[in-house]
Amino acid sequence: MIENSIKNILEDLSNLIIETHDIKINKQLTKILTIDKEKLIEIAKKILKNSNSRLVHEIAIDLGIDGFKIIQLYEILNSERKAYHIGIESYFPREESKIPSLAAITYQANWAEREIMELLGIEFEGHPDKRHLFLPYEWPNEVEAGIEEAKKIGFNVFPKPEPPNILPIGPYHPALLEGVFLRLKVDGETIIDADLKPGFNHRGVMKLGEERSYWRNLYLFERVCGICSADHTNAYVLAVENLFNIEPPDRAKYIRTLGIELERIASHLLWLGVAADLIGFKTFFMWCWKEREKAIDLLERLSGNRTIKGIARFGGVKRDLEKEEIEKMIEKLKDIEKSVKNLLDIAYNNSILRKRTEDIGVLDFQNAIELGAVGPVARASNWKIDVRHDCPFDAYSQEYTTWDVIVDNGKDVWARVIVRIKEIFVSIDICNQCLNALKNIKGEIVTSEKIELKRGEGIGKVEAPRGELIYYLMSNGEPIPYAVRIRTPSYRNNAIVPFILKGYRISDAPIIYGSVDPCMSCTDRVQIIDIKSGEKKIITLNDLIKEVK
Repeated sequence: MIENSIKNILEDLSNLIIETHDIKINKQLTKILTIDKEKLIEIAKKILKNSNSRLVHEIAIDLGIDGFKIIQLYEILNSERKAYHIGIESYFPREESKIPSLAAITYQANWAEREIMELLGIEFEGHPDKRHLFLPYEWPNEVEAGIEEAKKIGFNVFPKPEPPNILPIGPYHPALLEGVFLRLKVDGETIIDADLKPGFNHRGVMKLGEERSYWRNLYLFERVCGICSADHTNAYVLAVENLFNIEPPDRAKYIRTLGIELERIASHLLWLGVAADLIGFKTFFMWCWKEREKAIDLLERLSGNRTIKGIARFGGVKRDLEKEEIEKMIEKLKDIEKSVKNLLDIAYNNSILRKRTEDIGVLDFQNAIELGAVGPVARASNWKIDVRHDCPFDAYSQEYTTWDVIVDNGKDVWARVIVRIKEIFVSIDICNQCLNALKNIKGEIVTSEKIELKRGEGIGKVEAPRGELIYYLMSNGEPIPYAVRIRTPSYRNNAIVPFILKGYRISDAPIIYGSVDPCMSCTDRVQIIDIKSGEKKIITLNDLIKEVK
């Protein structure tokens, strides 16, 4: 049943709608409203004036000679904080590839529109920052011819006059797996502005997904990220199931949920160890990673693999769990829970850890919403947002499992530490509920239904360790998806990094950046340039950390 507030929004939009159709998000029917592109700003203002509304993502599809399609996906939470989605869709010809920008209304659209502009050539009129997001700043000029322009563009993120110091962190050697360029404007030891440039290892995964069959894409998307491989597979599988109306059996839902929660435990322990290392607490780092190995062992028992888990399959899962394995996993979870309680006590009672994280990297509630934070970063700013609760999938609805969303009002790095530690206990509880259910629930682990290809769209949403992960699929009835779009949680949280760095010391930069759990390699070098003297100095990130001790 749709609440009155949501009904009012739909009624408010009724005179602007050209036509409507339905798609599914985690089995929930979602209205897609076709609108004239000139009305997009007006509609965005109507939807976002509701305090429980947000822009989830902005998607653009190249339709060939038919032009382009833009989809703006909104989420509205009702009084029980359950999600209702509205998709705003608009079509326009290639020769009129200019549309109004939402980035001036909400920062949540900023990165999505920059990506669309550079990869599809659509221009968002009124966008406040039209620099490339993934492509080099100087593109399409040749590198040699564009060096001076690249420097000018790169440094123009800061207002004139030129700052006394620029501290660039990264980028990395192209042989490394990941890279990012974080440029800080500093006054002495204080960060007064910042800019972040990703795209140094853009792999074109979405384009690759449009050249492979639905089945072959399973092996592609479970390799987007090794830390949350099960989540990527699950989000993709959910999108396919929503698209082709496939329902997995209950036993498969519990196994999928078990895999996702074990992965969350492993990811949070990995992050906790890395965070400790960033402030020089290497002993705590080793303790956390020792416990993480136990979670990885459980994932290996479940999936047969330690990194690329690949648990989910269309309509079910690839492996079952024997009763003996279930009992062993329950015992192992008790051991993990005991150890994590000890880690929590150490964290609370360690004065150095708290001094390095309390009142550092503050992101208040309103900014978390406006900037589009997701996952533990949002929940540490007291924003109760969690896909598992808001838009349940697999075994997360109350008929299967019960649990609480962890939030904290601290808003700082310390709050992000505590939220993640407490979420480990929630994950252990969900794992135990799934394992106990698997003792009693019999039946198949994969549906016998055949996939019947058809035209349409489907969206899969999961709560990955870092937050909301979304897969969008568009089908033209062929065995290969026409369009694939992925929006990861790091895509959103990395975009807010420049805002939470301002006002803090250079020595706080590593832990502030690390507190969003960025899906990137650790920074390999730092180059400090004194603009007045021209002196340059290269130091490692570890050396920068040592300066703090």
